[in-house]
Amino acid sequence: MALIRERQSSLLASEVLAYAERVSRTGEDVGIGMCQRFVRMAFGSAGGAPTALAAWQATPDKHTTGTPPAGAAVYFSGGPAGHSAISAGNGMIYSTDVGQLGKVSLVPISAITKGWGKPLLGWTSQTNEKRISRFDAKPVDGKGGQLEYAPTDSNTEAAGGQVSTELSQKQLREQWGHVASLYEDIPEIQKLVKLGTKEQWTETMFESRVRASKWFRNHTESEREWVKTENTEPAVAKQRLLQAKLDIQNQYRRMGVPIDATRLDRMSRASVVQGWTEQQVTNAIAAEFDYKPANAYGGVAGQTVDSFRQMAAAYLVPLSNQSLDKWTQNVLRGEATPEDFEAYAKSQAKSLFPELSDSIDRGVTVDDYLSPYREMAARTLEVSPEDVDWQSPKWSKAIFQTDEKGGRKVMGLADWQKTLRTDPKYQYDKTGEARDQASTLASNLLKTFGMG
Repeated sequence: MALIRERQSSLLASEVLAYAERVSRTGEDVGIGMCQRFVRMAFGSAGGAPTALAAWQATPDKHTTGTPPAGAAVYFSGGPAGHSAISAGNGMIYSTDVGQLGKVSLVPISAITKGWGKPLLGWTSQTNEKRISRFDAKPVDGKGGQLEYAPTDSNTEAAGGQVSTELSQKQLREQWGHVASLYEDIPEIQKLVKLGTKEQWTETMFESRVRASKWFRNHTESEREWVKTENTEPAVAKQRLLQAKLDIQNQYRRMGVPIDATRLDRMSRASVVQGWTEQQVTNAIAAEFDYKPANAYGGVAGQTVDSFRQMAAAYLVPLSNQSLDKWTQNVLRGEATPEDFEAYAKSQAKSLFPELSDSIDRGVTVDDYLSPYREMAARTLEVSPEDVDWQSPKWSKAIFQTDEKGGRKVMGLADWQKTLRTDPKYQYDKTGEARDQASTLASNLLKTFGMG
Protein backbone atom coordinates (compact mmCIF):
# COMPACT_ATOMS: atom_id res chain seq x y z
CA MET A 1 0.00 0.00 0.00
CA ALA A 2 1.32 3.45 -0.88
CA LEU A 3 2.41 5.65 2.00
CA ILE A 4 0.20 8.61 2.81
CA ARG A 5 1.15 12.07 3.96
CA GLU A 6 0.46 12.50 7.68
CA ARG A 7 -2.46 14.86 8.24
CA GLN A 8 -3.00 17.50 10.88
CA SER A 9 -4.46 16.41 14.19
CA SER A 10 -8.05 17.22 13.04
CA LEU A 11 -9.72 16.04 9.86
CA LEU A 12 -13.08 15.57 8.14
CA ALA A 13 -15.08 12.35 8.10
CA SER A 14 -15.21 12.58 4.30
CA GLU A 15 -11.42 12.34 4.20
CA VAL A 16 -11.41 9.15 6.23
CA LEU A 17 -14.16 7.65 4.07
CA ALA A 18 -12.53 8.66 0.80
CA TYR A 19 -9.45 6.69 1.77
CA ALA A 20 -11.45 3.65 2.95
CA GLU A 21 -13.56 3.65 -0.23
CA ARG A 22 -10.51 3.87 -2.50
CA VAL A 23 -8.71 0.98 -0.78
CA SER A 24 -11.86 -1.13 -1.03
CA ARG A 25 -12.48 -0.19 -4.68
CA THR A 26 -8.93 -0.82 -5.89
CA GLY A 27 -8.47 -4.03 -3.92
CA GLU A 28 -5.19 -2.96 -2.35
CA ASP A 29 -3.66 -5.50 0.01
CA VAL A 30 -3.55 -4.08 3.53
CA GLY A 31 -2.23 -7.26 5.13
CA ILE A 32 -4.00 -10.15 6.83
CA GLY A 33 -5.02 -9.27 10.40
CA MET A 34 -3.90 -5.63 9.96
CA CYS A 35 -7.25 -4.00 10.77
CA GLN A 36 -5.84 -1.34 13.09
CA ARG A 37 -3.17 -0.43 10.54
CA PHE A 38 -5.96 0.17 7.99
CA VAL A 39 -7.89 2.38 10.46
CA ARG A 40 -4.72 4.24 11.42
CA MET A 41 -3.89 4.99 7.79
CA ALA A 42 -7.48 6.08 7.07
CA PHE A 43 -7.06 8.61 9.89
CA GLY A 44 -3.66 9.65 8.50
CA SER A 45 -1.64 8.46 11.48
CA ALA A 46 1.87 7.16 10.98
CA GLY A 47 1.99 5.31 14.29
CA GLY A 48 0.08 4.46 17.43
CA ALA A 49 -1.49 1.54 19.25
CA PRO A 50 -0.49 -1.83 17.70
CA THR A 51 -3.89 -3.56 18.15
CA ALA A 52 -7.55 -2.62 17.95
CA LEU A 53 -8.16 -3.24 21.66
CA ALA A 54 -5.13 -1.14 22.61
CA ALA A 55 -6.38 1.73 20.41
CA TRP A 56 -9.88 1.53 21.90
CA GLN A 57 -8.52 1.54 25.43
CA ALA A 58 -6.29 4.52 24.67
CA THR A 59 -8.86 6.79 23.04
CA PRO A 60 -10.51 9.41 25.31
CA ASP A 61 -13.58 9.63 23.05
CA LYS A 62 -15.60 6.43 23.53
CA HIS A 63 -19.23 6.05 22.43
CA THR A 64 -20.89 2.76 23.39
CA THR A 65 -24.44 3.54 22.21
CA GLY A 66 -25.99 4.73 18.98
CA THR A 67 -25.21 3.93 15.36
CA PRO A 68 -21.59 4.78 14.45
CA PRO A 69 -21.62 7.83 12.11
CA ALA A 70 -19.99 7.66 8.70
CA GLY A 71 -16.24 8.09 9.12
CA ALA A 72 -15.99 6.99 12.77
CA ALA A 73 -13.59 4.28 13.89
CA VAL A 74 -15.56 1.23 15.06
CA TYR A 75 -14.15 -1.26 17.58
CA PHE A 76 -15.02 -4.84 18.50
CA SER A 77 -13.86 -7.10 21.35
CA GLY A 78 -12.96 -10.78 21.03
CA GLY A 79 -9.53 -12.39 21.16
CA PRO A 80 -6.37 -10.71 22.42
CA ALA A 81 -6.34 -8.05 19.65
CA GLY A 82 -10.03 -7.32 18.97
CA HIS A 83 -11.02 -5.79 15.63
CA SER A 84 -11.43 -2.29 14.17
CA ALA A 85 -13.09 -0.86 11.06
CA ILE A 86 -14.33 2.40 9.50
CA SER A 87 -18.05 3.15 9.70
CA ALA A 88 -19.91 3.93 6.46
CA GLY A 89 -23.04 4.81 8.46
CA ASN A 90 -26.39 3.02 8.78
CA GLY A 91 -24.82 -0.14 10.17
CA MET A 92 -22.29 -0.62 7.35
CA ILE A 93 -18.51 -0.65 7.78
CA TYR A 94 -15.34 -0.86 5.75
CA SER A 95 -13.56 -3.88 7.25
CA THR A 96 -10.48 -5.92 6.47
CA ASP A 97 -10.45 -9.71 6.00
CA VAL A 98 -14.21 -10.23 5.51
CA GLY A 99 -14.76 -10.54 1.77
CA GLN A 100 -11.16 -11.59 1.17
CA LEU A 101 -8.18 -11.95 3.50
CA GLY A 102 -5.93 -8.91 3.43
CA LYS A 103 -8.49 -6.83 1.50
CA VAL A 104 -11.09 -4.22 2.54
CA SER A 105 -14.81 -4.74 1.89
CA LEU A 106 -18.00 -2.80 2.63
CA VAL A 107 -20.10 -5.10 4.83
CA PRO A 108 -22.74 -4.91 7.57
CA ILE A 109 -21.57 -4.64 11.19
CA SER A 110 -23.29 -8.02 11.69
CA ALA A 111 -20.58 -9.60 9.51
CA ILE A 112 -18.29 -9.08 12.52
CA THR A 113 -20.71 -9.41 15.45
CA LYS A 114 -22.53 -12.47 14.09
CA GLY A 115 -20.20 -13.79 11.41
CA TRP A 116 -17.08 -13.61 13.58
CA GLY A 117 -18.78 -13.59 16.98
CA LYS A 118 -16.95 -10.39 18.07
CA PRO A 119 -19.14 -8.09 20.22
CA LEU A 120 -19.34 -4.39 19.29
CA LEU A 121 -17.51 -2.19 21.80
CA GLY A 122 -18.52 1.15 20.27
CA TRP A 123 -17.15 3.94 18.10
CA THR A 124 -14.84 6.90 18.40
CA SER A 125 -13.98 10.04 16.46
CA GLN A 126 -10.37 9.86 17.63
CA THR A 127 -7.64 7.28 17.25
CA ASN A 128 -3.88 7.60 17.69
CA GLU A 129 -4.22 11.35 18.46
CA LYS A 130 -6.01 12.00 15.14
CA ARG A 131 -9.54 13.39 15.57
CA ILE A 132 -12.47 13.96 13.21
CA SER A 133 -13.48 17.59 13.68
CA ARG A 134 -16.63 17.37 11.55
CA PHE A 135 -18.79 14.47 10.34
CA ASP A 136 -19.51 15.90 6.90
CA ALA A 137 -20.17 12.70 4.88
CA LYS A 138 -23.59 11.31 4.05
CA PRO A 139 -23.87 7.68 5.16
CA VAL A 140 -25.00 4.87 2.91
CA ASP A 141 -28.77 4.64 2.87
CA GLY A 142 -28.83 1.24 4.56
CA LYS A 143 -30.32 -0.38 1.46
CA GLY A 144 -27.13 -0.44 -0.55
CA GLY A 145 -27.42 3.10 -1.92
CA GLN A 146 -24.71 5.28 -3.37
CA LEU A 147 -21.68 6.57 -1.51
CA GLU A 148 -21.25 10.35 -1.36
CA TYR A 149 -17.80 10.87 0.10
CA ALA A 150 -16.48 14.20 -1.18
CA PRO A 151 -13.41 15.60 0.61
CA THR A 152 -13.60 19.39 0.60
CA ASP A 153 -10.11 20.67 1.41
CA SER A 154 -6.45 20.31 0.49
CA ASN A 155 -6.08 17.10 2.47
CA THR A 156 -7.88 15.14 -0.25
CA GLU A 157 -4.68 13.53 -1.52
CA ALA A 158 -3.72 12.51 1.97
CA ALA A 159 -7.07 10.80 2.38
CA GLY A 160 -6.50 8.68 -0.68
CA GLY A 161 -7.64 10.81 -3.61
CA GLN A 162 -10.99 11.25 -5.30
CA VAL A 163 -13.55 8.50 -5.02
CA SER A 164 -14.78 6.69 -8.11
CA THR A 165 -17.59 8.32 -10.02
CA GLU A 166 -20.96 6.70 -9.88
CA LEU A 167 -21.75 4.24 -12.64
CA SER A 168 -24.54 4.95 -15.04
CA GLN A 169 -27.29 2.35 -15.39
CA LYS A 170 -25.80 1.31 -18.73
CA GLN A 171 -22.34 0.84 -17.18
CA LEU A 172 -23.78 -1.04 -14.25
CA ARG A 173 -25.58 -3.44 -16.57
CA GLU A 174 -22.45 -3.90 -18.61
CA GLN A 175 -20.34 -4.69 -15.54
CA TRP A 176 -22.82 -6.47 -13.31
CA GLY A 177 -25.93 -7.24 -15.34
CA HIS A 178 -24.58 -10.74 -16.06
CA VAL A 179 -25.14 -11.56 -12.41
CA ALA A 180 -28.88 -11.76 -13.12
CA SER A 181 -28.31 -14.59 -15.58
CA LEU A 182 -25.62 -16.26 -13.48
CA TYR A 183 -27.83 -16.41 -10.43
CA GLU A 184 -31.27 -16.44 -12.00
CA ASP A 185 -32.47 -19.01 -9.44
CA ILE A 186 -31.19 -17.02 -6.44
CA PRO A 187 -33.79 -14.40 -5.38
CA GLU A 188 -31.42 -12.65 -2.96
CA ILE A 189 -28.90 -11.85 -5.72
CA GLN A 190 -31.68 -10.94 -8.16
CA LYS A 191 -32.87 -8.35 -5.67
CA LEU A 192 -29.39 -6.83 -5.39
CA VAL A 193 -29.04 -6.62 -9.19
CA LYS A 194 -32.34 -4.75 -9.51
CA LEU A 195 -31.64 -2.48 -6.55
CA GLY A 196 -28.10 -1.73 -7.70
CA THR A 197 -29.26 -0.85 -11.19
CA LYS A 198 -32.09 1.31 -9.89
CA GLU A 199 -29.96 3.24 -7.41
CA GLN A 200 -26.80 3.33 -9.55
CA TRP A 201 -24.46 1.71 -7.06
CA THR A 202 -20.73 2.04 -7.51
CA GLU A 203 -18.87 -1.11 -8.54
CA THR A 204 -17.37 -1.41 -5.07
CA MET A 205 -20.76 -1.05 -3.40
CA PHE A 206 -22.33 -3.70 -5.58
CA GLU A 207 -19.52 -6.23 -5.05
CA SER A 208 -19.50 -5.56 -1.30
CA ARG A 209 -23.24 -6.12 -1.01
CA VAL A 210 -23.02 -9.37 -2.98
CA ARG A 211 -20.19 -10.56 -0.71
CA ALA A 212 -22.22 -9.59 2.35
CA SER A 213 -25.29 -11.50 1.16
CA LYS A 214 -26.39 -14.59 3.03
CA TRP A 215 -26.16 -16.71 -0.13
CA PHE A 216 -22.54 -15.67 -0.79
CA ARG A 217 -21.45 -16.35 2.79
CA ASN A 218 -23.12 -19.78 2.84
CA HIS A 219 -21.52 -21.07 -0.38
CA THR A 220 -17.90 -21.86 -1.10
CA GLU A 221 -15.96 -20.32 -3.95
CA SER A 222 -16.23 -23.59 -5.86
CA GLU A 223 -20.01 -23.63 -5.46
CA ARG A 224 -20.29 -20.04 -6.67
CA GLU A 225 -18.09 -20.76 -9.68
CA TRP A 226 -20.24 -23.78 -10.52
CA VAL A 227 -23.40 -21.65 -10.56
CA LYS A 228 -21.67 -19.29 -12.98
CA THR A 229 -20.51 -22.10 -15.26
CA GLU A 230 -23.88 -23.85 -15.22
CA ASN A 231 -25.68 -20.68 -16.33
CA THR A 232 -23.17 -19.22 -18.78
CA GLU A 233 -21.63 -22.40 -20.22
CA PRO A 234 -24.20 -25.19 -19.86
CA ALA A 235 -22.40 -27.45 -22.34
CA VAL A 236 -19.18 -27.19 -20.34
CA ALA A 237 -21.07 -27.89 -17.11
CA LYS A 238 -22.76 -30.94 -18.65
CA GLN A 239 -19.44 -32.32 -19.87
CA ARG A 240 -17.83 -31.83 -16.45
CA LEU A 241 -20.68 -33.70 -14.78
CA LEU A 242 -20.46 -36.54 -17.30
CA GLN A 243 -16.69 -36.84 -16.87
CA ALA A 244 -17.00 -36.81 -13.08
CA LYS A 245 -19.63 -39.54 -13.25
CA LEU A 246 -17.45 -41.73 -15.47
CA ASP A 247 -14.39 -41.21 -13.25
CA ILE A 248 -16.31 -42.00 -10.06
CA GLN A 249 -18.02 -45.01 -11.66
CA ASN A 250 -14.65 -46.42 -12.70
CA GLN A 251 -13.28 -45.85 -9.22
CA TYR A 252 -16.28 -47.64 -7.71
CA ARG A 253 -15.60 -50.64 -9.92
CA ARG A 254 -11.89 -50.64 -9.10
CA MET A 255 -12.61 -50.42 -5.39
CA GLY A 256 -15.37 -53.03 -5.62
CA VAL A 257 -17.98 -50.95 -3.81
CA PRO A 258 -21.57 -51.33 -5.05
CA ILE A 259 -23.66 -48.18 -5.63
CA ASP A 260 -27.03 -47.43 -7.23
CA ALA A 261 -27.52 -44.94 -10.08
CA THR A 262 -29.19 -42.28 -7.94
CA ARG A 263 -26.36 -42.11 -5.42
CA LEU A 264 -23.81 -42.10 -8.24
CA ASP A 265 -25.50 -39.05 -9.82
CA ARG A 266 -25.65 -37.22 -6.48
CA MET A 267 -22.02 -37.92 -5.69
CA SER A 268 -20.87 -36.89 -9.17
CA ARG A 269 -22.65 -33.56 -8.90
CA ALA A 270 -21.41 -32.92 -5.37
CA SER A 271 -17.82 -33.62 -6.41
CA VAL A 272 -18.01 -31.04 -9.21
CA VAL A 273 -20.07 -28.38 -7.43
CA GLN A 274 -18.08 -28.53 -4.19
CA GLY A 275 -14.72 -28.99 -5.89
CA TRP A 276 -13.81 -32.27 -4.18
CA THR A 277 -10.20 -33.35 -4.19
CA GLU A 278 -9.27 -36.85 -5.32
CA GLN A 279 -8.95 -37.90 -1.68
CA GLN A 280 -12.41 -36.53 -0.87
CA VAL A 281 -13.88 -38.58 -3.72
CA THR A 282 -12.06 -41.67 -2.44
CA ASN A 283 -13.32 -41.07 1.09
CA ALA A 284 -16.90 -40.65 -0.14
CA ILE A 285 -16.76 -43.92 -2.07
CA ALA A 286 -15.19 -45.76 0.88
CA ALA A 287 -18.01 -44.50 3.10
CA GLU A 288 -20.47 -46.27 0.82
CA PHE A 289 -18.95 -49.66 1.66
CA ASP A 290 -21.22 -51.62 3.98
CA TYR A 291 -20.02 -55.14 4.64
CA LYS A 292 -22.65 -57.88 4.44
CA PRO A 293 -21.51 -61.49 4.98
CA ALA A 294 -23.84 -62.77 2.28
CA ASN A 295 -22.49 -60.40 -0.37
CA ALA A 296 -19.67 -61.14 -2.78
CA TYR A 297 -17.28 -58.24 -3.33
CA GLY A 298 -14.85 -57.60 -6.13
CA GLY A 299 -12.02 -55.14 -6.67
CA VAL A 300 -9.97 -53.82 -3.78
CA ALA A 301 -12.84 -54.33 -1.34
CA GLY A 302 -13.18 -58.02 -2.24
CA GLN A 303 -9.44 -58.62 -2.02
CA THR A 304 -9.31 -56.84 1.32
CA VAL A 305 -12.25 -58.73 2.82
CA ASP A 306 -10.82 -62.10 1.74
CA SER A 307 -7.36 -61.20 3.00
CA PHE A 308 -8.60 -60.06 6.40
CA ARG A 309 -10.80 -63.10 6.85
CA GLN A 310 -7.83 -65.38 6.09
CA MET A 311 -5.52 -63.50 8.46
CA ALA A 312 -8.09 -63.53 11.27
CA ALA A 313 -8.54 -67.28 10.79
CA ALA A 314 -4.79 -67.86 10.68
CA TYR A 315 -4.30 -66.15 14.02
CA LEU A 316 -7.58 -67.38 15.54
CA VAL A 317 -8.64 -63.79 16.17
CA PRO A 318 -12.39 -63.09 16.34
CA LEU A 319 -13.43 -60.68 13.56
CA SER A 320 -16.90 -59.15 13.75
CA ASN A 321 -18.73 -57.85 10.69
CA GLN A 322 -18.49 -54.35 12.12
CA SER A 323 -14.73 -54.62 12.56
CA LEU A 324 -14.28 -56.03 9.07
CA ASP A 325 -16.38 -53.19 7.65
CA LYS A 326 -14.30 -50.55 9.46
CA TRP A 327 -10.95 -52.02 8.49
CA THR A 328 -11.98 -52.37 4.85
CA GLN A 329 -13.21 -48.77 4.71
CA ASN A 330 -9.88 -47.58 6.12
CA VAL A 331 -7.98 -49.50 3.45
CA LEU A 332 -10.20 -48.07 0.72
CA ARG A 333 -9.51 -44.55 2.03
CA GLY A 334 -5.78 -45.23 2.11
CA GLU A 335 -5.68 -44.83 5.88
CA ALA A 336 -4.65 -48.46 6.55
CA THR A 337 -2.94 -51.35 4.78
CA PRO A 338 -3.21 -55.15 4.98
CA GLU A 339 0.11 -55.03 6.84
CA ASP A 340 -1.54 -52.85 9.49
CA PHE A 341 -4.28 -55.42 9.93
CA GLU A 342 -1.77 -58.28 10.17
CA ALA A 343 0.09 -56.40 12.92
CA TYR A 344 -3.24 -55.95 14.71
CA ALA A 345 -4.06 -59.67 14.31
CA LYS A 346 -0.66 -60.68 15.68
CA SER A 347 -1.06 -58.39 18.67
CA GLN A 348 -4.50 -59.81 19.43
CA ALA A 349 -3.26 -63.38 19.01
CA LYS A 350 -0.40 -62.84 21.46
CA SER A 351 -2.81 -61.47 24.04
CA LEU A 352 -5.12 -64.47 23.52
CA PHE A 353 -2.32 -67.05 23.47
CA PRO A 354 0.63 -65.74 25.50
CA GLU A 355 2.32 -69.12 25.31
CA LEU A 356 2.65 -68.70 21.54
CA SER A 357 4.07 -65.14 21.58
CA ASP A 358 7.61 -66.16 20.66
CA SER A 359 6.38 -68.36 17.81
CA ILE A 360 4.16 -65.56 16.48
CA ASP A 361 7.11 -63.14 16.59
CA ARG A 362 9.08 -65.63 14.48
CA GLY A 363 6.36 -65.54 11.80
CA VAL A 364 4.42 -68.66 12.84
CA THR A 365 0.67 -68.22 12.82
CA VAL A 366 -1.53 -69.87 15.45
CA ASP A 367 -2.99 -72.06 12.72
CA ASP A 368 0.53 -73.12 11.67
CA TYR A 369 1.36 -74.02 15.24
CA LEU A 370 -1.78 -76.15 15.52
CA SER A 371 -1.29 -77.94 12.20
CA PRO A 372 -0.07 -81.21 13.83
CA TYR A 373 -3.12 -81.17 16.10
CA ARG A 374 -5.43 -80.80 13.11
CA GLU A 375 -3.77 -83.68 11.28
CA MET A 376 -3.98 -85.90 14.35
CA ALA A 377 -7.69 -85.09 14.80
CA ALA A 378 -8.42 -85.78 11.12
CA ARG A 379 -6.56 -89.08 11.15
CA THR A 380 -7.92 -90.27 14.52
CA LEU A 381 -11.54 -89.34 13.87
CA GLU A 382 -11.41 -90.13 10.15
CA VAL A 383 -12.62 -86.68 9.08
CA SER A 384 -11.34 -84.09 6.63
CA PRO A 385 -8.73 -81.64 8.04
CA GLU A 386 -11.01 -78.81 6.88
CA ASP A 387 -13.64 -80.04 9.35
CA VAL A 388 -11.34 -79.17 12.26
CA ASP A 389 -12.23 -75.54 12.95
CA TRP A 390 -10.27 -74.06 15.86
CA GLN A 391 -12.80 -71.24 16.26
CA SER A 392 -15.53 -73.77 17.03
CA PRO A 393 -16.00 -74.49 20.77
CA LYS A 394 -16.01 -78.20 19.97
CA TRP A 395 -12.33 -78.00 19.11
CA SER A 396 -10.99 -74.91 20.85
CA LYS A 397 -12.27 -75.66 24.36
CA ALA A 398 -10.56 -79.03 24.36
CA ILE A 399 -7.18 -78.01 23.00
CA PHE A 400 -6.78 -74.72 24.86
CA GLN A 401 -6.33 -75.19 28.56
CA THR A 402 -6.13 -72.58 31.35
CA ASP A 403 -2.93 -72.48 33.40
CA GLU A 404 -2.62 -71.63 37.09
CA LYS A 405 -2.26 -67.92 36.25
CA GLY A 406 -5.40 -67.86 34.14
CA GLY A 407 -3.53 -67.78 30.84
CA ARG A 408 -4.15 -70.04 27.88
CA LYS A 409 -1.90 -72.95 27.00
CA VAL A 410 -2.03 -75.68 24.39
CA MET A 411 -2.26 -79.27 25.61
CA GLY A 412 0.40 -81.73 24.52
CA LEU A 413 -0.12 -83.95 21.47
CA ALA A 414 -0.36 -87.13 23.61
CA ASP A 415 -3.06 -85.57 25.78
CA TRP A 416 -4.81 -84.37 22.63
CA GLN A 417 -4.92 -87.86 21.17
CA LYS A 418 -6.26 -89.24 24.45
CA THR A 419 -8.95 -86.54 24.52
CA LEU A 420 -10.00 -87.34 20.95
CA ARG A 421 -10.49 -91.01 21.86
CA THR A 422 -12.16 -90.59 25.23
CA ASP A 423 -14.30 -87.47 25.01
CA PRO A 424 -17.78 -88.56 23.78
CA LYS A 425 -18.37 -85.40 21.75
CA TYR A 426 -15.75 -86.48 19.22
CA GLN A 427 -17.54 -89.85 18.67
CA TYR A 428 -14.34 -91.81 18.25
CA ASP A 429 -16.34 -94.98 18.99
CA LYS A 430 -18.05 -94.60 15.60
CA THR A 431 -14.85 -94.62 13.60
CA GLY A 432 -13.65 -97.65 11.65
CA GLU A 433 -10.52 -97.81 13.77
CA ALA A 434 -12.58 -98.01 16.96
CA ARG A 435 -14.84 -100.70 15.49
CA ASP A 436 -11.80 -102.72 14.37
CA GLN A 437 -10.26 -102.39 17.82
CA ALA A 438 -13.52 -103.51 19.41
CA SER A 439 -13.77 -106.48 17.05
CA THR A 440 -10.18 -107.48 17.74
CA LEU A 441 -10.73 -107.16 21.48
CA ALA A 442 -13.85 -109.33 21.28
CA SER A 443 -12.04 -111.97 19.26
CA ASN A 444 -9.16 -112.05 21.71
CA LEU A 445 -11.58 -112.43 24.60
CA LEU A 446 -13.25 -115.39 22.91
CA LYS A 447 -9.90 -117.00 22.36
CA THR A 448 -8.95 -116.39 25.96
CA PHE A 449 -12.01 -118.27 27.12
CA GLY A 450 -11.47 -121.05 24.55
CA MET A 451 -14.43 -120.04 22.46
CA GLY A 452 -12.54 -118.77 19.42
